[in-house]
Amino acid sequence: MSEYVRIGQAARLTGLSIKAIRYYEAVGLLPPPPRAQGRYRLFGEDDIRRLHRLKRAKELGFTLREAGELLNLTDAGCCPSVRPGLRALLDEKMRQVDVRIRDLQALRASLAEYTRALHGDGGDIASCKPDLCVPAIDVPITLCIDGASENGRLSASKRGAKL
Repeated sequence: MSEYVRIGQAARLTGLSIKAIRYYEAVGLLPPPPRAQGRYRLFGEDDIRRLHRLKRAKELGFTLREAGELLNLTDAGCCPSVRPGLRALLDEKMRQVDVRIRDLQALRASLAEYTRALHGDGGDIASCKPDLCVPAIDVPITLCIDGASENGRLSASKRGAKL
């Protein structure tokens, strides 16, 4: 790589979009790069490495806030004073993943039960009512239809809802 590349080349090198790179700069995850004549952003090798690390953190399921914490910790090196914070961040992410796996397994079991109920006797079609077509099954809905919670995870506020 030459000493500096413009944003399009940085995007190709990292697999990120130009828009994402601009956003990461705007929210402080990437330091403002120097500018060339014409105000083009110039990215060096350190910037490209940081973008790769940021992309990898996102692929591993870290929120942008968590990815920023992770980058800040790893920027400081891997000395004994940094490891506890890094370990705590990784342990918390693994805990979140474990909860998500359990939630998805419960959801899958409920969907399987629902599917089995649909394969049962359909009854008299002439007396079918729309509210009776879908059997009532306790489904631990852990995916909040309204969107994500403040920590980036989908809310588990609808547990025990009836379908």
